[in-house]
Amino acid sequence: MQVNIVLERRKTINVVEAILSWSSMKLLNESQKLSTSKVYQLISDTLTEFPFERMVTYFCKRLNVSQSDYYSYLKASDARAVGEQKDLEARDLILKAFNHRGYKERLTFY
Repeated sequence: MQVNIVLERRKTINVVEAILSWSSMKLLNESQKLSTSKVYQLISDTLTEFPFERMVTYFCKRLNVSQSDYYSYLKASDARAVGEQKDLEARDLILKAFNHRGYKERLTFY
């Protein structure tokens, strides 16, 4: 009975270690080419996909980014979404005015 419990716990630990290894390697590889905000987004996505407790510190240390800045990034996500929505509305208004004047729609916004 005790042996089965130990074996089950060892399996669970191995699975968690494999996921952590994969996640951290993915983050390390991708973060070398990315801005800090993209690294924070990767950490957030990874922790959403694999909801581990207390892993923010681990990922931030591995990726050499500030943990407090990561939390500030998360806190400001609503403000970024609002700003992006305003930018899209402004783009639509500019295109509407541009098309109203009879110009061909040659502008493309991404």
